Amino acid sequence: MPGKYHDIATRAQALTLKVIKCLDAENTKIIGLLRSTINSIYRTARARGYNPNTCQTLFNSYIEDAPKPGPPYKATLEVEDAIIAVLSKNSTIRELSCQRITDLITPNISA
Repeated sequence: MPGKYHDIATRAQALTLKVIKCLDAENTKIIGLLRSTINSIYRTARARGYNPNTCQTLFNSYIEDAPKPGPPYKATLEVEDAIIAVLSKNSTIRELSCQRITDLITPNISA
């Protein structure tokens, strides 16, 4: 199933079985993942720096989920207040902000 995320323990097990050269049919039977999924987990780990020929230690960074796209986090009230405090102290930023707001509100009559 495309786009399905597997827990980190399942991915670690799949990667371990792949590295110790367990047969693909056995991997699929033991873990329940498709051969293509196991190979994808292995490719991703290799791309993130895993090299079983050098060191077979698995780190979470090799097998954890990639960041998912989505809306940005909303700022808390404390963060908003801190930003407002900084902007209100800096006159140059305040003047530029006021000019930009004025430009948006005032219609362009140069035509």
